[in-house]
Amino acid sequence: MRYPLALFASCALSACAAVPPPAAVSTPEANRLSDRADTLFAQRALDHDLSGTLLIRRNGKTILRRAYGYADWEARRPHDPNIRYSAASVTKGLTAAAVVHLSRTGQVDLGAPVSRYLPALAALPPLTVTQVLAHEAGLPRDLPDDWQAGKVSRWLAAHPEDIGTIGEEHYSNVGYALLAEVVAAASERDYADFVR
Repeated sequence: MRYPLALFASCALSACAAVPPPAAVSTPEANRLSDRADTLFAQRALDHDLSGTLLIRRNGKTILRRAYGYADWEARRPHDPNIRYSAASVTKGLTAAAVVHLSRTGQVDLGAPVSRYLPALAALPPLTVTQVLAHEAGLPRDLPDDWQAGKVSRWLAAHPEDIGTIGEEHYSNVGYALLAEVVAAASERDYADFVR
C-alpha cells in the first residue's frame, strides 16, 4: 500500500498554522534549492508516490515553498498554503511519550497485553504494550486501502490473520494507532486531548 508523503523541512510545521508564511523570495539560493527539490521530489509526485508541500524557512523568512502532487488527486485540486497536513509518524513520539507517562503514573503496565486496555483484542495472541511500542508485535504496517475510519482494535480483532510473527521487528503504523487507543482507554480521555 502506498501513501502520499507530506513533506516537511526546516520549520515545516508552520505550514499547519492558520496564517501562511510570507511568499518565498527569489534568490540564487532559493533557485538552487528549488532545482534540488525538484530533482528529489518531482518524479515521485508524478508517480503518485508523494504529495505535499515543502517549506524551508530561515530566520523567519520563507526561502522556498514548493508543492508536489495534488491535495486531492481525483479532483486534481492543487495544494495551497491553507491546507493542514497530517503529522503522520511525527505523532509516534508523542504516542510513545503518552504511554510511558501513563506507565509512570501506574495507569499502563508495559508488560501487560494490549487487550487489558482494548478488550476487543482478547481473542488474539497476547501482544504486550512493550512489543507494540517496539514494533515487535507482528502487526501489519498499514491498514488496507478500503479501511473506513473507526477503531483499529476492532478491525484487527476481525482480521487476526494479518498478525505476523510476534517478537520480530516489523514497522507498524497499525501498532501506534492501537497505542493511541490504549492511551485513550487508560486515561479515560480523548487521545488528542490527553497528548495536548
